[in-house]
Amino acid sequence: MEGFAPRDGSPRFPQAWNECLGAWAPLLGPTGLTLHEWSGTGNDGVMTNMTASSAWTTSNGRYAMVMDGSDDYVSFSPINITGDFYVSTSLNFNSLSGNRVWISSNTNGWTLIGTLASSTVISVRAQTPANLMSFTVPTLVAGVDYCIVVARNAGVVRCYVNGAESSTGALASTDAFMFDNIGYQFTPALCVSAKIYETRIAATGNPPMSVLKTSPSIAYEMAPRKRSSVASTGNRRRRLLVGAGS
Repeated sequence: MEGFAPRDGSPRFPQAWNECLGAWAPLLGPTGLTLHEWSGTGNDGVMTNMTASSAWTTSNGRYAMVMDGSDDYVSFSPINITGDFYVSTSLNFNSLSGNRVWISSNTNGWTLIGTLASSTVISVRAQTPANLMSFTVPTLVAGVDYCIVVARNAGVVRCYVNGAESSTGALASTDAFMFDNIGYQFTPALCVSAKIYETRIAATGNPPMSVLKTSPSIAYEMAPRKRSSVASTGNRRRRLLVGAGS
């Protein structure tokens, strides 16, 4: 489907859409078993092992997709990344016990971002299975809204939780990444138990502040800027003056 952010009018945060490769969110509420992509790529997600009657909810005033922690996932056409990127996920965990992966690859089978048996470490793995990166973060707890961002810029990877960088700092990585599903890691089977508000992937290693902040809203970022009443009044006055002198 067509997006309505950077391509229609002037969004409130145009920098949030620079190099956007995909932005998935239930902005308009339940949409059956399709998770729409809003940046205009047409790469909608297909909800698998889920039922439309239980796949959606609202949390803290926002629509969210419910992942059951067992086998739910959303597949989309693979996105291959060899250079700079960031992945942003806004979610609210139902449980953090065991291993929980919220974005990964079925095609490649190794790429993942998640927590592997620890609620104080976010793990990031590229297509090379041996190169697992671990970022220490404040203890993640269920029932709290988080925005988790992983970004690579000029060969180093950083991780942010609600705008604060991991105490681990930067880790070197030039490996390729592939992403093609939200909520599930296939090898082995690791599924997140959470309400997911939105997921975004971009081909830039410099996520804007509107993305790093706690639980950003794609709908808010895409809303057109409001014209000030002062400017509008001035424009009307100039048009009247021009008309009077002609």
